[in-house]
Amino acid sequence: AHRGEVQIRSEPVLDRARAFAAGLPRPRWGIADRYLADVAAISILLAIAAFYTAAVVVPIESFIRGDWPSFFFPNYALLGERLRDFDIPGWNPAQFSGTPFVGEPSSGWGYLLAMLLYVLFAPETATVVFIGAHIALAAVATYVLARLLGLSVAGGIVAGGAYSLAWVAVASSYMVLWFGVTIWMMVSLVATELAARASSWPRRLWAWLLGGIGISQVIAAWLGQGSYYALLVIVAWIAFRTLVIPIRATSARARVQHALLTGAGVLGSGVCVVRRRLASPLRCYRPLKSGGGGLPWQLSLGRPADRIYPHRACA
Repeated sequence: AHRGEVQIRSEPVLDRARAFAAGLPRPRWGIADRYLADVAAISILLAIAAFYTAAVVVPIESFIRGDWPSFFFPNYALLGERLRDFDIPGWNPAQFSGTPFVGEPSSGWGYLLAMLLYVLFAPETATVVFIGAHIALAAVATYVLARLLGLSVAGGIVAGGAYSLAWVAVASSYMVLWFGVTIWMMVSLVATELAARASSWPRRLWAWLLGGIGISQVIAAWLGQGSYYALLVIVAWIAFRTLVIPIRATSARARVQHALLTGAGVLGSGVCVVRRRLASPLRCYRPLKSGGGGLPWQLSLGRPADRIYPHRACA
């Protein structure tokens, strides 16, 4: 009875202590406190990508096959060598008795990761880091998109790991064009989702810039069939998130306006960023008239063109 009496008397004291503790100011850590679980999840995905790269991709000679050693590895190595000497590689004298390099859509020119990593590292090391960076980028981009769509932290980790390891890690050994396109397509989808959700113009402009970078890298990775497919997916996602299942319930007219604004911002910024890259192949493969002259399509048909000036057309 005595113990019960003490316990009953102590309850008001505990209640006052809890009330006092609840009234104390709590430490605020801002973004780190709000997104601590996301930071931890992204760190886990980056660690998995690094472990996979070190365990599977190395040694690089045993990992790459197909187009990697026969075409892309020498092209990227030449790109890094010339850029390291502050030279724009307009002409490649080592293939086909000389061929345009900057104007070649698969040379790596305009592809930011290739231009950066092959300048900083030796070709073999750069290829390892190049593949590992793509695996990590695919995991993070997929995780961010999954979280934006409402998945939990665990669901985002599963989505990022599944996309980066089940597809990108396997394709990176021989499908050089495809894995680059699909990774930057995912980045563009993240930018599209952010642009559709943006409630202010600064956030919307940053999302458009990210979308422009993503689309430019899709086109730089594969100017042709791959970029065409990726752009179809991006346009379909814009329509899906603004017209079919919009983020905010609005009228039909407001949905159409939102779709046009998001599409113009994301796709327009992509065109602005990649405009210079698209002009290079047209300049490089255009024969300059000398004497009888030649038509721009003669090279693609295998007919002899009169003369090409690589230092003028491709540099």
